[in-house]
Amino acid sequence: MLPSLRINALSYWTIPPVAVLLLLTPVFGGFDSGWTAYPPLSVINADGQLLVLFAFLTFGLFSILGGLNFLTTVIKMRVPGMTWGRLPIFVWAIVSAFLISLAPTKFVAYGLIMVILDRVAGMGFFDAAVGGKPLLYEHIFWFYSHPAVYVMILPAFGIELEILSRFSRKPVFAYKWVVASFIAVVILSMVVWAHHLFTSGMSSYIHIPFMVSTELISIPTGAVFLSALGTLWMGKLWLKTPMLFAVGVIFNFLIGGITGIFLADVATDIQL
Repeated sequence: MLPSLRINALSYWTIPPVAVLLLLTPVFGGFDSGWTAYPPLSVINADGQLLVLFAFLTFGLFSILGGLNFLTTVIKMRVPGMTWGRLPIFVWAIVSAFLISLAPTKFVAYGLIMVILDRVAGMGFFDAAVGGKPLLYEHIFWFYSHPAVYVMILPAFGIELEILSRFSRKPVFAYKWVVASFIAVVILSMVVWAHHLFTSGMSSYIHIPFMVSTELISIPTGAVFLSALGTLWMGKLWLKTPMLFAVGVIFNFLIGGITGIFLADVATDIQL
């Protein structure tokens, strides 16, 4: 049971007000900034944009609280004898995902608040005409939004390995290496955000470190891929529907992983 059912319930109850805010946006002119809400468009467009910003803020707040709740559950409420080295791989995936959710989500909230203040209070955080920096928002936004990719994929990795283990009838291959890979993804996810900004006009001298960090994160994700193959190897495969889907994920992840390696290179990324 989660340690605070009130926090957990409150997280679910944020969905109705968020839905109402989003449904009301057409009444106030809609929003046409795209999902990234880049200024200056998100500052000067219709009032519906303001409702979207508040919806994003509300959902983000309780995403943080929900993450804190799950982490507290794993840290404080494990059964006797359930050491960190015996946790199911899916639980490690959840811990890793919510460590990311807890850390950078607050930064995108700061960015959204700055956009709101630009709109309603006449501030100039992102207005170059008064000394603001439009590129600042992109850095703030992607500092959250790239790690958010791993908030989604890490639990999926955990599910994938659990299914492969169950339907291969053998333990997860290289369990400790997978756990280390999850932690490495958590750390490296915080230092790769600017690969989204290679064509933004940011200073060219910081292209190289972000290219290198992006290449480095392919190592722990590759280790998860190899663990999946190792779990299948010499296993007594039970080719039921979940297993067929899991094997399909391995192939799909291989294709995506290959493209990710050369798209991390600055010259290739700019051209493509």
